Amino acid sequence: MPDERTNRLTIRTPEGIEFSLNLAGPVTRFLARIIDFAIEVIAIFTIAYVLVTLNIFPLVFGVNLSDWAFALIALGFFVIPIVHGMTLEWLLRGQTLGKRVLRLRVVDADGLRLQFSQIAVRNLMRFVDSLYHLYVIGGIA
Repeated sequence: MPDERTNRLTIRTPEGIEFSLNLAGPVTRFLARIIDFAIEVIAIFTIAYVLVTLNIFPLVFGVNLSDWAFALIALGFFVIPIVHGMTLEWLLRGQTLGKRVLRLRVVDADGLRLQFSQIAVRNLMRFVDSLYHLYVIGGIA
């Protein structure tokens, strides 16, 4: 159960052992998200640049390369953050690169490693959290 005064989560095991985990504050979480966002933006534009310069998208039905590049970048801003978050939180046991830099880890309510289904729901819901100007809905929730 979270202790609001100390920002710690105290967990009691069935064996009666208690341990506590530090909870990250909003500033630390925001900084980790900024690092992850920067990585995602770099990945999106790098992929788009490589595909366009390699001339992967030929002229089809009167659509030029700039239209394809714009569509790819728009799609990337939705897909890359979800794939980035899900993949790294699964492989790095609850961490993305931003969380790793700031020494944060996502765990479940019992302090255990997240299951893949929990990671998937968490990352798919990030889109809803980010609605309305920089995580206002997620911050309030």
